[in-house]
Amino acid sequence: MQTIGVMAATHRVPALEAARRLVQWLQSQRRQVLLEAETAEALGVPELAVAEVYAQADLLIVLGGDGSLVAAARATAPFGTPVVGVNFGRVGFLSQISAEEMEVHLAAVLEGKGQIEERMLLQAELRRGGESRGEFLAANDVVIGRDGFSRLLRLTVWAGGAFLATYSADGLIIATPTGSTAYSLSAGGPIVAPAVESILLTPICPHTLSTRPLVLSPREVLRIRVEPHGKPPPGARLTVDGQVECDLQPEDELSVRRAECRARLVTFGGEAFYKSLRRKLKWGAD
Repeated sequence: MQTIGVMAATHRVPALEAARRLVQWLQSQRRQVLLEAETAEALGVPELAVAEVYAQADLLIVLGGDGSLVAAARATAPFGTPVVGVNFGRVGFLSQISAEEMEVHLAAVLEGKGQIEERMLLQAELRRGGESRGEFLAANDVVIGRDGFSRLLRLTVWAGGAFLATYSADGLIIATPTGSTAYSLSAGGPIVAPAVESILLTPICPHTLSTRPLVLSPREVLRIRVEPHGKPPPGARLTVDGQVECDLQPEDELSVRRAECRARLVTFGGEAFYKSLRRKLKWGAD
């Protein structure tokens, strides 16, 4: 790993300060450093900015919270670039390196001691009137939610061509195993280990006690239709990883399937996920 990309959450001052220190440290290790454009501008070193950092780097180091790492995972997945996170956020399920131990852990990564864990992504396509209106990659989740007044949506779901259900709810979360500890968890969805490839379907505040989250095969292709009802129909919005969004109209359809590309995250042993669960969710704490 000779060419190292660096991306920092520019709204977090500690992350920027650490990024400046990291660039100097990497250069002292005789590594070529490439900076994501916004990071380079914030650090005042535009000469290190590279538009195609996600494609050109042998490794991308992300300084920020899980949201920053999720964005980087989407951007790097088509190129197969490994990503490692230094945590400057509140939760840190994905960013496993602490700021205090940054150089120690990254030295191990550069020596090839880390493990690369592949994570499945979702690919979603929005269709309106039979025409494609956009395609999206999701590392965590694809969410159809309410937009505007507090009125229930009606969303009809087919799985593999078979009718599943029509949900009356505030929305639906279609999540990856990685996203099982994000919004889906807050909505009552199950926690799924990253190695267990699956598609999670979690309704948001469903208007029936019998509705439960589902864990589906990763081979399923879901089709979700926004049903028109009420005058005027309630507004709906599509959100991808909580970072990309667009408005939905009645009769819009969304297809969701496992993406062909995968995110590649650098981890430190198979127990890292369970260690994060114990620490972040305070399991076994007396």
